Amino acid sequence: MVAPVAAPPIYLGRQPILDSQQQLYGYELLFRAGPNPNRALVHDSLSATATVVAYAFGELGLGDALGQHRGFINVDQAFLDSSASELLPKDQVVLEILEDVPLTADLLERCASLRQAGFTLALDDVTALTPAVEALLPLVHIVKVVIGALPGDSLNELVTALT
Repeated sequence: MVAPVAAPPIYLGRQPILDSQQQLYGYELLFRAGPNPNRALVHDSLSATATVVAYAFGELGLGDALGQHRGFINVDQAFLDSSASELLPKDQVVLEILEDVPLTADLLERCASLRQAGFTLALDDVTALTPAVEALLPLVHIVKVVIGALPGDSLNELVTALT
């Protein structure tokens, strides 16, 4: 008889998100699995998002995972298109559109639909005002800028361009 193989442990990472005043606004909930819980081994972003949702809402409960703050959940096109996205609590979750989601008419239409339904949308890992960012700006509520990836005075330039 063969002994069952234990699944690798799964962790839920929680990264603080600060507002423009450097105050805690929420937490990005991150999928972590594998031998090093400080790194993600993501082979399928839809599965990673589903795991984060299952752990944050089922295993831990949102109160324990977030306290009184909002939870940012990374989403790709497949998760945005799924009905699962509409089951999340609008007042507690921010749908964070990953930077590698291609800009398409379907993406713009889906973002407009989710926004109209009351969901808060964010752009992830913005480092420049690209055509894709410009197209999504009217549909998103939050733009997450990667400060450490910006050289010199480009942060001020980017913030000015985004406002």
